[in-house]
Amino acid sequence: MIEITYLLCYLGELSFIGSAAGFAYLFKYLTSPQKALFFYCLIGCLVGIWKLQVLLTITPNTLWILNLYLIAEVVLLMWYFRESSDTKRAKQIFTGLAVLLGGLSIFLYKTEAVSEASWINAIGIIGGVFYQFYQMLENPSEKSLIRQPIYWFNSGILVYFTGSFFIFLHNRYVFTYGNESALYIEGFRYLLLIARNVLFCIGIWQIRPHNSLRNVLLGGWAVAFLWAMLQYAMKR
Repeated sequence: MIEITYLLCYLGELSFIGSAAGFAYLFKYLTSPQKALFFYCLIGCLVGIWKLQVLLTITPNTLWILNLYLIAEVVLLMWYFRESSDTKRAKQIFTGLAVLLGGLSIFLYKTEAVSEASWINAIGIIGGVFYQFYQMLENPSEKSLIRQPIYWFNSGILVYFTGSFFIFLHNRYVFTYGNESALYIEGFRYLLLIARNVLFCIGIWQIRPHNSLRNVLLGGWAVAFLWAMLQYAMKR
């Protein structure tokens, strides 16, 4: 079981590769909200690769980039919600949340309470997703719901942040006093991360379905899986 958990951790860190590759391939066709998600996936991809190469070697003083990612994550997702919103008031609210939550993450950046920002940010992000679903129901499209990219993007964000919320809430305790069980909890979070990126890829496919895009998405996941297997073999 522990071996599967390690493999999930490696694949989870690299699971952004497929979605980042898909967004990059369609970049000229992306709307403003989709570009926000592209940069979110790109940064997540780079940080995941960095974590495997640096953090897992127990190199000291490396948590700073994870804290910066926490700031970038909430700002980019609030940008996504802002650009996806139809009303001026909603855009103003998401702009304010980006400043507020981003500022809070910066304030906590070098303190022991930085892990608190994870669950606080998650509340704002979950609220943003619920607003997006409400907006979709209030202003229905002629397309089937499951054929709309935003449906899959919002579903992916909701699955990850709702599933990870209580893990974020107890981050400091788990990683201060945790043992092998803590690794299983983290493995569950990585499983949610993989699920989110699978849903992102389904959404990307709905933007412009084409055989070449399918090859890019599948190729990205193949690279992620093979790289994860290589990392797993090297760490044994």
